[in-house]
Amino acid sequence: YKRQPSLFIKKTSSAMIMVLIYVDDILITWPNSAELEALIVEFSKIFALKGLGKLSYFLGIEVLYDAGCIYLSRRKYIRDLLSKVQFLECKGTDTPMSTGLKLQKETQGAPTMQHLLACKRVRRYLKSTPNFGLKFV
Repeated sequence: YKRQPSLFIKKTSSAMIMVLIYVDDILITWPNSAELEALIVEFSKIFALKGLGKLSYFLGIEVLYDAGCIYLSRRKYIRDLLSKVQFLECKGTDTPMSTGLKLQKETQGAPTMQHLLACKRVRRYLKSTPNFGLKFV
């Protein structure tokens, strides 16, 4: 396994520029819009780019803006996951695991009923935390 860098950071005397690349998505932060535009022009000489404006969703993370704050949330990701496994209407729980639960590795490699119940418990926990997120000021 060889680690490939995907976050590139350049610090100057007046700013910090960050470029995050994941497969075919590029996220660029730069405090100066004129310099940002120049960087985009340079990148567009090499890559096919499409500006999507203000960041709202990236790698399963919702980005919300309110009164000078930035909120990072997994709400949409969690909702999509629960919908996919038909758990949108399940009852939530406060903890992701039952106390005392011991999951053992099966010798045949097949998950047991305990494993299935543990997965369901995690889904129920996710259901009870739909607004999970971080706040940046």
